[in-house]
Amino acid sequence: MARLPVITEEKADEHTKKTYDAIKSKFGMVPNIFKGMANSSVVLDAYLKLDEMISNGSFTPVEQDIVRIVVSQYNNCRY
Repeated sequence: MARLPVITEEKADEHTKKTYDAIKSKFGMVPNIFKGMANSSVVLDAYLKLDEMISNGSFTPVEQDIVRIVVSQYNNCRY
């Protein structure tokens, strides 16, 4: 059972819909973690900005993927 409601694409405001479109272009879908963060557009925007900064950091793309996979496994993420 979810403790934080998710904001579906149908219920999202215009700003969030545009953000979801950008997420879909990157991931092919909008993972629920982003739908949960969308309860606060400030939180969602800040997270995406942080992700962008990390992506532009000193880790290679392969190293970034390894970190993401390890974190996903640790969090029992299915995707």
